Amino acid sequence: MMDEFDDYEERHPFDIDVHALVLTNLKLALDGIDRLEQEEITSYVRETDNDEATQQSFISWIQGQHENLRTAAIHLALVGLVTRFHHWLVTLANSLRDDTDKTFDKSVQQEMHFLNNNFKSSPHQPRDFAKWIDVRDSVIHADSQAAWQHEGKLRGVESQFTHIGELHFTATDLQDAFQKMLWAIAWYEGKTDDWYEAKHGPTLLIRGQPPNKS
Repeated sequence: MMDEFDDYEERHPFDIDVHALVLTNLKLALDGIDRLEQEEITSYVRETDNDEATQQSFISWIQGQHENLRTAAIHLALVGLVTRFHHWLVTLANSLRDDTDKTFDKSVQQEMHFLNNNFKSSPHQPRDFAKWIDVRDSVIHADSQAAWQHEGKLRGVESQFTHIGELHFTATDLQDAFQKMLWAIAWYEGKTDDWYEAKHGPTLLIRGQPPNKS
């Protein structure tokens, strides 16, 4: 189901990082849910003598419960993806800061604003990534509701990510978020490397991680 994430011929370290910490775990979770669903259906059919209509009704209920588990797994994967994206943004932004100015408490949007202030030609705008931050916050802070109150203000996710008043973020949505974040990280990293090389001379990545530049 998650094979669409394996299309990159030359894998960027962010791609490898996200697969190792997020997407592989999601694939394992979805595979496990599929197996559990089939086992429960098989067991029910084998052990019951209900009429066909009753059986189908209960099988549909089982399928619905496991679809909820799939949705929850994908939602949690988005949380992990945003977390890794934020980590890489912080690392790249801090590589431009003096040691006394390094920080780890800025948000995704704040770090993107900082990077964009340094790289004026950036095609990546914080507002374009806000929809995934909203999804992350819905999962973490609002029990995956489509809208919620935060500090007296109404917050919500985009309508494309909702179903009957709740968050519904799909594997296709996750793929889109991943591709956009991968593109952004690769772009910022290239610009950061150019900046660092102009200031300090050539440097090498260590084990595929952004260098600890100062």
